Amino acid sequence: MFARARALGHLAFFREMCGAFSAEVGSCRCSSVRSMATALGVLGQQAVRRYLGSTAFAAIGINICITALFKQVYDITGDPFSIGLLGLAQFVPGLVLAIPSGYIADRFDRRRVTAGFLLLRLLSIAVLIWFTNSGSSAVSVLVLVAIGIGVADALITPSRRAILPLIVSTDDLPRVIALWTATFTSSAIVGPALAGFLYS
Repeated sequence: MFARARALGHLAFFREMCGAFSAEVGSCRCSSVRSMATALGVLGQQAVRRYLGSTAFAAIGINICITALFKQVYDITGDPFSIGLLGLAQFVPGLVLAIPSGYIADRFDRRRVTAGFLLLRLLSIAVLIWFTNSGSSAVSVLVLVAIGIGVADALITPSRRAILPLIVSTDDLPRVIALWTATFTSSAIVGPALAGFLYS
């Protein structure tokens, strides 16, 4: 009899714990839905939509070009190590310009800085297109293209991020930054995947 009572007590306790857990999960889901709805609410602002749309377009495009650049080097050399050296050539400008790029973003008009170095990126891509059509096998030209893209990216990124406080309120800034991060990360995945699809 006492064993049965203890068993019923354990069962009641288990049911109570399950109910509390379900309520907590439901509360978390509601909170997550509300947070997502609040974050997506900033998309109602035209400036935010333009900013995120241009970010996605530019990031997908440059990742397609970088994939093509690496493929071009591998086709010429057949050496995977050359791809690593090319990646290093693209990475070093970001390391060297880390501090100057922040100063430039604070000192000069951020929109003009972003537009100016987007032109440098465009010029680097134009050189890549010319090189591909010329049939040349001079890897040094592709290294210069990688350096040009690296310099442009190092100087664009701080200025582009610094534009955000100019187009959204302080309250909306964390949500827009979260959306920007998601957009940029997704574009970095979509770009190479799309490049592979185009190659195939």
